[in-house]
Amino acid sequence: MPAESEGANAREGTGGPRTSIRPATPGDFPAIERIYHRAYRGLEPYAYESHWTPEEREKYTREYLSWAYEEEPEGFFVLEADGEVVGFVSVHTWGEGRARRAEIIEIAVDPDYQRHGLGRLLLDHAEQYAKSKGCAKIQLWVGSGNRRALEIYKKRGYREDSRYERWTKMLKDL
Repeated sequence: MPAESEGANAREGTGGPRTSIRPATPGDFPAIERIYHRAYRGLEPYAYESHWTPEEREKYTREYLSWAYEEEPEGFFVLEADGEVVGFVSVHTWGEGRARRAEIIEIAVDPDYQRHGLGRLLLDHAEQYAKSKGCAKIQLWVGSGNRRALEIYKKRGYREDSRYERWTKMLKDL
């Protein structure tokens, strides 16, 4: 799979931003953290514990996203629109042979750029990365009350596999 993928225009024919997906670097993390916080506005129960202070939320976010990157840096990608980081996806892979799987650890698009197909570009890239690593299946966890995301994943061929507390595990054959 190529290290970068280019989209001529995420909003074909609308004069939308020129987009590209590339591997994340440590220098991208201020933007990644900002996007994470913005994307989870209104969905805070899926991002943080309710009793955490703003400082605790910042610390958790930094540690969580650093862990996602350090576990499989080659599976962490950023999406740029007109040269600005506006989304990201982290994918981890494991297993061998037919049991090889991928998991989307996190995927987010800045709210100012949502509903223009950019999340679809990231999801496509994550799935292509998983295939390039020999994975037969890809999974992710989504907040059970995040109906918008659940519908998006269902339309993309993901099916509900199980539930745990406030989370729904979605699975797709590649």
